[in-house]
Amino acid sequence: MCGIGNDQDLSYCGGASIRKRPLRGTISPHPLKDDLNPRDGQLMHHYINLVPTYESIATSEQLGPNVFWTLSAIRYASVTGDFDWLIKMEPFLSLSAHFLLSFFDEDASMLLVPGPLWIDVLVRENYTSDSNAIVPYVFREFANVFDILHESGHKYKDSHKSFSMELRRIADSIIEGMNKFLWDEKDNDHYITQLNHDKTTTRDFIDYDSNLLAIAFDVAPTDKISKILTRVDSGPYTHIRGTWCSEIPYTGDACDCYIVGGSVCGDSIVTLGRIGWADAIARKKVGDLKTFEDLLLVPLQNDLIKDTW
Repeated sequence: MCGIGNDQDLSYCGGASIRKRPLRGTISPHPLKDDLNPRDGQLMHHYINLVPTYESIATSEQLGPNVFWTLSAIRYASVTGDFDWLIKMEPFLSLSAHFLLSFFDEDASMLLVPGPLWIDVLVRENYTSDSNAIVPYVFREFANVFDILHESGHKYKDSHKSFSMELRRIADSIIEGMNKFLWDEKDNDHYITQLNHDKTTTRDFIDYDSNLLAIAFDVAPTDKISKILTRVDSGPYTHIRGTWCSEIPYTGDACDCYIVGGSVCGDSIVTLGRIGWADAIARKKVGDLKTFEDLLLVPLQNDLIKDTW
């Protein structure tokens, strides 16, 4: 992780970021460093020859590694009850929160991001529905952790309490911003792919992942949920051992795909297990046991027994 530990690429972590450091990024439970770099807290995307590499095919700072590492770390602490481990991870969690918060645009009440959340080849930039759909949940999970540390008498307990309150405020703000700016008022049944930085132009492929994430993690209000699910379920490439990422395929052009060439972008026309995961959580959220079992769980179980046993 940039800014902490021995396993980091200092030539990248200490380099100039394409982003200006917003005031929001100065919020931190405690002064880990005298002056936080915008990349402090950024987790590597993968390794090349055991050297941490921070950017994917998208060649941008992405939120995905921080989002899913954070959720995994918090989940591990919750399942094991290993509070000592959680305390050791506190500096890493604090910096991870700093990195995610540095994308928050107070004026738009959303995250302004330079790349996709978790499908690296797809061009998704600016105020995107994929990142904004899941980060409010992440911020609330952060807040729960800092509340626990506050109640435990941790040495930074006072700043932890104020930090958790701020995280919840920003989570609520993002939900409000996404429903205000990213909901498709014309079709009235889905969140669009992105609002551009000018806050007037948009792109929309009717993304299944971001819309299912919005249901799964309580961004979509009750009156929007059935509309979203009806749109998702009407697609020809949903629930086929996973689901395509979008109703409209991304083209192979540079404006839509980071790997240019061909008529479509590669990961745009394949089913993705991660979207099945988001779908499953969304169905659980609304109590749709039939879709969960008949179209998600049982087909995968049957495939597992048939093809791998």
